[in-house]
Amino acid sequence: MSLKLVILGVLDHHKVHPYDIKRFLKHYKWDYLFQISDAKIYYAFESLEKGGFVKVSEVVENEKTPTKTIYAITETGRAQIEKELEKVFKKRCSFL
Repeated sequence: MSLKLVILGVLDHHKVHPYDIKRFLKHYKWDYLFQISDAKIYYAFESLEKGGFVKVSEVVENEKTPTKTIYAITETGRAQIEKELEKVFKKRCSFL
């Protein structure tokens, strides 16, 4: 399973900030599946945004904290979930 697929899956249910994905992976103990450095997570979001799979939903500004960019999934992103899952299953079932 790819980090991008996890991001799209989470975004299919909630708008999130990239750091929320890191917390999600740690909370569900999936951090052993992926290297979850901030750089990798932000790169995945950037790549998904360039592909049109996610978009900026809102930018939260606060004087006391850095600006937070919240992302949402697009319809193209929802369609991509199916494609990515199909790839995973084909790869996993290729031994049959």
